[in-house]
Amino acid sequence: MIEVIIHGRGGQGVLTASQLLALSAFEGGNEVQAFPSFGAERRGGPVHGYCRIDKKEISMRTPINKADFVLMFDEKMLKTIDIIKETIPGSTIIINGRKKHFFEERKTITYDLNSIGIRYLGKPIVNTLIIAAFAKISKSFEIQDLIKSLYKLFPKEIADKNSKMIKEAMKVL
Repeated sequence: MIEVIIHGRGGQGVLTASQLLALSAFEGGNEVQAFPSFGAERRGGPVHGYCRIDKKEISMRTPINKADFVLMFDEKMLKTIDIIKETIPGSTIIINGRKKHFFEERKTITYDLNSIGIRYLGKPIVNTLIIAAFAKISKSFEIQDLIKSLYKLFPKEIADKNSKMIKEAMKVL
């Protein structure tokens, strides 16, 4: 089983990303489970999404405390999140940012996804891009499963833009 924690701020699309991740993994032939966690904070407050992916039925209904993958929408959140406590040795951390980060016994990959989001959507929206990065690294599902899921989750115009953006991003991911 693969367990994923997604970190971001309210308004960045974390909840949509956890839905998109689960739907894409499901399209790829997996069993999935996704759920959010957020408090009463306003826009900009911390939001967390969780997802489990497995080839067999997932009966576990507990929170994810130690993830195999952590997806960070904003590298500034590393100041407030203890990434070591959320991961196990060998975990992979995918960060949207510009700085390189190092966490002992964890694979850390940083991409500047904001610039791609701005170029295609006019805003630094990175939720579909970080899911594409996860798909490429984890090999849990194919990029085509993600693109297919976009058209199930979004109106065609938005899905078209995101699909083009993902295809372009795959050249640098």
